[in-house]
Amino acid sequence: MYNEKYIRDFDEETYLKYLSNRNALKEIADAYINQYHNPTYDCTIAFKESLDHYILKQIKSNPNFIKTVQFKNYRDYLNYIFSNRISSGNNQLEYNTNILFSDEKAKKLILSYYNQNAQNKIKEIIAHNENRVKVISNKLVKREKLSQIEFDFIGDYLYTKKDFNLPVYKNYIEYILNEMQYNPQLANSPQVIAGYIAYLPNFFKDGCENSRILLTNGYSSDYNYILPSVLNNIVKQEKAKNGYDKTIKYLGLYSSGDKYISISKSEVESLSLTSSESLDISRTMKNKDLYWISMVCFHELSHQYQARHMKDAKFNSSGFSMLLKRLMINKVDYSNNHDSYEMEIEADEISWKKMYDYIRKFRLGKTKATDKPYILEQLKKCQKNQKAVYSRRTFLTKKTSSKANYFEEDMEIINNNFKVINNYSLYFKKMREHYPMLQRLFTENGQIKTSIILNENITSKNMVGLENNIMSSEISNYILTNGYDTLKKHVLEDNLIKNQIRNLMINIYNTYHLDKMYIEALNKVDLNQFRETKHNFDLTNIREKYLERFIRIAQLVYKERELVQIIKRRYPNFDIEQFANPKYAIWNYEDMFNYLYNASKGIIYESELEDILKKYENSKDEVLMNLASKTRKALISSQMDNLSDSKQKASN
Repeated sequence: MYNEKYIRDFDEETYLKYLSNRNALKEIADAYINQYHNPTYDCTIAFKESLDHYILKQIKSNPNFIKTVQFKNYRDYLNYIFSNRISSGNNQLEYNTNILFSDEKAKKLILSYYNQNAQNKIKEIIAHNENRVKVISNKLVKREKLSQIEFDFIGDYLYTKKDFNLPVYKNYIEYILNEMQYNPQLANSPQVIAGYIAYLPNFFKDGCENSRILLTNGYSSDYNYILPSVLNNIVKQEKAKNGYDKTIKYLGLYSSGDKYISISKSEVESLSLTSSESLDISRTMKNKDLYWISMVCFHELSHQYQARHMKDAKFNSSGFSMLLKRLMINKVDYSNNHDSYEMEIEADEISWKKMYDYIRKFRLGKTKATDKPYILEQLKKCQKNQKAVYSRRTFLTKKTSSKANYFEEDMEIINNNFKVINNYSLYFKKMREHYPMLQRLFTENGQIKTSIILNENITSKNMVGLENNIMSSEISNYILTNGYDTLKKHVLEDNLIKNQIRNLMINIYNTYHLDKMYIEALNKVDLNQFRETKHNFDLTNIREKYLERFIRIAQLVYKERELVQIIKRRYPNFDIEQFANPKYAIWNYEDMFNYLYNASKGIIYESELEDILKKYENSKDEVLMNLASKTRKALISSQMDNLSDSKQKASN
C-alpha cells in the first residue's frame, strides 16, 4: 500500500510538473541510479520515492490515469531505472523494491507494456533477487558469515524497498549490532549504512515512523527544487557571490522539517561497525560508530517529534521548545548557544532513552551469553548519558549574557524583535494565530500572560515533582521573576477560586523543585561528560552554579510563603497548606543548601547569602525565619570549621 505521508511531502503541482518533463525524469533517474557512488540531494531521492507512491495511488484511485502522458513518461522512466541501476552482484533491483510491484494490479499493468519474452525475463530477475534475499535472510538468522557482495546487496534492497515489516529487516539490524565483531572481512559501505539508518524511524515511532532517513550529499536547501543540476547551479552562484554557501548549505546531517532526515555519505564513510566508544560520552561528534549514527538519527527524529507537537492546543514542552526558537528567529544566538537550547537538550535526552530501548531490544538476549555483561554495561552508559544531558540545564549561560535565567534572555530577544525587525509584529501575529499554544501563552505584543499560572496547572500533574514540563516551569519561573508584582496584585485584589489557588501553588512548587532536580542530577555527573558539549560556562567553577540555583530556589520559596500568607488572610476557609505544605519548601531549601555546602567544600561566605537571609528574617513568616536562623548557624559553623582547619595547618 502507498504511504500517504511520503506523498504529502510534495504537492500535486510538483508531481505533475516533473511527470510532464522527460528530461527532468531522466535526471532524477540518473541521480537515483548513482546515489551510492555520487550522492545527490535529499529532495531528489525523497521525490523519487514519493513519486512511486503517488503513481500507485493514482493507479488505484483513477483508472483514466494510465491513459495520460504523465503515466507514459513515468513508465519509460521506470524502465530506464530498471535497465540501468545495477546493484552489487549484477542484480537489477528496481522491480523488487519499487512500491508499485507490491501491488498486483500495478505490477501487472507495468509488465503489460512489455512483450511476453521481456515479461518472462523480468519475472526471472525478480524471482532471482527474491531468492537471494531468502538465502541471505537465512544466513542472518543463523548468524553465518556473509560475503561483502551479499552484505551490500541486502542493505541496498532494504534501503530502497523500505518495508520495515519484513522479518529480514529485523534480522539485518540484529546481525549488524551483534555479529560484526565476528566478521572482520565485512566492511562498511554506503548500501550497508543506508539500509541500517533507514530502519530507525520505524523503531523511534511516536508519530515519526513514516519519516525517512536518506543517504545524500549533505546539502540543505529551503528551495522547492528537485533537480540536482538546478541545485548545483545555485550552490555555484552562492559561492561565486558570497564566497560560501548561503542559501544552500552543507550541513552533513540535518532534519528537513518533519519530512525526512539527510545524512551525508561523507559523515559515515569511516564509521566503525564494531566500536562502541560513542556510548562513553553524552554528546560527541568524534567517536563515529553504529551507536553514534543511531543516536544522531534519534536526535533528528526528536526534532521531528517536537515539530509535530507545535500545533498541539495543550501546552507541551517539546512543541514549545521549537516554537520558542522560531519566535526568536536569531540564527547567531542559535549558532552560539546551540547545545544549550531546550529543543537540543531534549532531543539528546530523548535520544538516550531511545538508545537504551534500542540496545535492550536488539542486543540483550540476541547475542552470545559471554557478551551479556558488556551489553548491560552499554545500557548503564545510556542511562548515565541521559542524566548528564538532563543536568546540562544547570549551566545554560549564553555567550552574549551573564543572566542566570536563560529563558529570560530568550524573552528579551523576542521583545526586542518587535523593535528592530521590520514586520516582526505581523510575523508574530501569524505564528500566534497558527499555533494555539502561543495564543494561550502570549499577548499580541509578545508578553507572557501572567494569569496562566493561576488559570492552568502547566508544570506537572502532581505535587510529587514528577512528570515536570520543562518549558512550562521556565515560563512559571519567568512570571515569578519578572511578573511577580502583577501576579501578587492578582492574589491581593482578584476574587480567586480554589482551583486557581491550587494551580498557583502547584506551579510554584514544581518550578523550584525542578531546579533542585537539575542540581541533584549534576551532583552525580562526571563533568568530563561535557568535554564536547558547547557551552559558555567554566566547569572548573561549577560552585557558581550551585550558588546561583540555591539563591533562585530561595527566592521562589520566599515568594511562595509570601503568597501563602496573603491567601490565608483573604481566604481563611481554604486549606492552602494542602497544596503548599511548608515541609516541601523546607526540604527543597535545605537540600539545595547542602548541595551548595558540599560544592563549596564547606566554605560559604555570609555575604553571598545576606540579601536573601535578611528578606527571610524580615518576612514575619515562621517557616522563612527558621530557615534563615538555621542557615546562619550553619554558616557560622562552617566558618569556625574553616578557622579551625587554618589553625591546625599553622600549628603543623
